[in-house]
Amino acid sequence: MREKAERLVSTIHQTQAGTEIGHWEAFYLAEGKRLLGQKDEAYNLFRSVFSPVIRHLPLMDQDPLLDVFREDPQFRRLSAELRFEIERTKVRIQQLEKSH
Repeated sequence: MREKAERLVSTIHQTQAGTEIGHWEAFYLAEGKRLLGQKDEAYNLFRSVFSPVIRHLPLMDQDPLLDVFREDPQFRRLSAELRFEIERTKVRIQQLEKSH
């Protein structure tokens, strides 16, 4: 697993060199770095894509790729923040619907 994670991280670094990293590349790079024990680097990447990935793919929170993160306090915090964001968005939508 370590070898595959190292290859994943290396490949993304090579293919994305000099370009802005996209959401999925950041997600997989965070996955690789977390598997390698580079937690801080992993979460720096993961934070930037967590909300869009989970928000737009409702079943993504069931994805086994997230298992490496699930026990981390950072993951639980991000999940709680996202739930709060989603609830706030729902309330705003309901307010807008009532005003029209």
